[in-house]
Amino acid sequence: MVKTKFTGVFYRKTKTGEKIFYIKGKIEGKSYLTKVGSSLEGVTAGYASKVRNEKHSISRMGEKSPMYKKPELTLNDAFSKYMIEIEGKGDTRNTKGRYENHIMSVFGNELMEEITSEDIKKFVVMKKKEVSFKTGRTYAPKTINDLLNIISVIYNYNEISPNPAKSIKRDTTNDARERYLNEEEIALLLKTIDEHPKLRKRELVKLFTVLALTTGARLTSVLTITQGDILEDKIRIKDHKNNSTYYAALHPSVKELLPTGLKSTDYVVGGSAKQMHRVSLNKMLQPILNELFNVGLDIEDSKRRVVIHTFRHTFGSLLAISGVGIYTIKKLMNHSDIKMTMRYAKLSPDVGFDAVKGLNI
Repeated sequence: MVKTKFTGVFYRKTKTGEKIFYIKGKIEGKSYLTKVGSSLEGVTAGYASKVRNEKHSISRMGEKSPMYKKPELTLNDAFSKYMIEIEGKGDTRNTKGRYENHIMSVFGNELMEEITSEDIKKFVVMKKKEVSFKTGRTYAPKTINDLLNIISVIYNYNEISPNPAKSIKRDTTNDARERYLNEEEIALLLKTIDEHPKLRKRELVKLFTVLALTTGARLTSVLTITQGDILEDKIRIKDHKNNSTYYAALHPSVKELLPTGLKSTDYVVGGSAKQMHRVSLNKMLQPILNELFNVGLDIEDSKRRVVIHTFRHTFGSLLAISGVGIYTIKKLMNHSDIKMTMRYAKLSPDVGFDAVKGLNI
């Protein structure tokens, strides 16, 4: 090894006259010797010294180093990192399926920094023309919006900027649900869960249903309630959509169904994260909902079809019907905007009329 005039830079000369450059030094008490490249590749002693300086600068300052460059990621690599983070949290199977079925073949092997907004726009145009294998129809605006949101969240999670999906305008969807379950329908649903001959994991399905109906929490939030979130008279709810935490009342019917012997970190619906990953509430519950409430309805009739999210709408609707104020409903449902809660105002009884009549005027 021949020492150069640059600190820590050496070269070895081959029989053909080619110089192979190396750098060596010590970082965090550990010595290293790293090959940089050969003179035939255009590597010089000065370039090798620059590589060494960058290595030591990044070691001392980390990402604050002016020489630090975020590693180049393909969208597949970035999605894999994101999936590790959300494993066992909510409906990961649906997210993974949509990525693999729609996004991976188009952008999976592309470097994230090289994907542009124009590329995303072309993707949207393509998806709008594509026909779903399951339904035989073109994809609904909500499905395409969901794909854009998956791409966007991958960029946000990996802190890659700019985010090419962020600026793409989402199509307006007309999927505001009007259908809710009345008390007789809720009783029928719970009775069917108790007696359905083909239902697997009956206890978990019933616990999930009662939790969803009495807290109004979304699917993901119900599935991530841990034993430690069950307090004396309240349940701590993680709102993954709004990235916040709020509290719901612990209904007496929930107490009767809660499993015993769980650790504080276990999910009350599904147990450990590994066990919960095998619990697909939609596959177990949706056939029952179809059988009871959706006969004859088009699969895309989002206003009248009963799905798992209908439980949340039922919670808000029944509160309004019973006279609970709109701002209280907003708090109980953890709505970020009162406009979302105002859909329930039309169900509220005219509780103020008698008060007006009693004014001393």
